[in-house]
Amino acid sequence: MPEPLPGQSSIEDVLDEDVLDRPAADFGITPLDMDARAGAEKERVSRVLREFDGSGSAVLPMTIKLASQVAGLVSPLTDESSVPDERLHEAAFTAARTVRTLTYVLAQLKTRLDGENGVELRSNLQDTVDELDRLLAGAEANR
Repeated sequence: MPEPLPGQSSIEDVLDEDVLDRPAADFGITPLDMDARAGAEKERVSRVLREFDGSGSAVLPMTIKLASQVAGLVSPLTDESSVPDERLHEAAFTAARTVRTLTYVLAQLKTRLDGENGVELRSNLQDTVDELDRLLAGAEANR
């Protein structure tokens, strides 16, 4: 067996009972600072929320921009599009999955639906449900 490099322990040292009883800090191992980790996690979540809703390149403004651009892809008069149908289907499928995912986010924030502060949010959600109901009813009628 080769000799250990300077600062390394040999196998004999590791097997020595005294080495096994020494504190982990003697070997450069430090315990996790759970408070620091929790603080870092809170900052990460705060940053994600800021990026989601608080900047010009955030998800919601980009989604609104996409909605206006997609609305121009399909003619309301002829129902024709310059984009292949399969691409439109993929976009519709992704949008439906996005609505479902955001519904999950809202479910996690359901306590925000209570009280006076939730009135506008509940109204907005009801408008969304009504619009989705109209969309589904139209899809069912076209089957």
